Amino acid sequence: MSPPTLYERALGPDAYARLPLAVQRFHRLGGLHVFAGQVRTCAPQSRISRLLARCLGTPRQDSQGRLHFELQSSPDSEQWTRRFPAQTMRSKLTLEQSLIVERLGAASLRFRLCASEHSLTMELDSLSFLGIPCPRWLLPQVFAEESGQADALHFKVRAALPVLGEVAHYEGYLDLDRERAR
Repeated sequence: MSPPTLYERALGPDAYARLPLAVQRFHRLGGLHVFAGQVRTCAPQSRISRLLARCLGTPRQDSQGRLHFELQSSPDSEQWTRRFPAQTMRSKLTLEQSLIVERLGAASLRFRLCASEHSLTMELDSLSFLGIPCPRWLLPQVFAEESGQADALHFKVRAALPVLGEVAHYEGYLDLDRERAR
């Protein structure tokens, strides 16, 4: 039996077992996997939000179309490369004290995971930008959710800052039954 993955360790076996099958299947993968899917991205609306999106590597323009997703997973970390129709976004995920830490451009985001039979949601616990901790009152509102059936992993991600508005917004799915060669 393989060692527990990052998400299995973050949630624990009981909570992990409650997740939808597609979510369990995706987060149990080890090694290199490449998937295709569909995605819709929305552009940040303000100049400062667009600058922040550039620093983070999140989508900066409206687009809709094919998504190419590469997952490189080990028990201690995951690297995600999302090739959206208009740009590529990369992040590295690790585990620190039961929190998933996503390093995204110049930011480190720490998430608490919440499991249910309908979805996996990620709640932002803290954030640092260029190594500087963000004050709690300035934390972005983040909605990140994964759901789906056995063959498709659906995702929705939205992040907005007080006053500045939306910095990131994308949603779509990955077809887990049609893994592609790299």
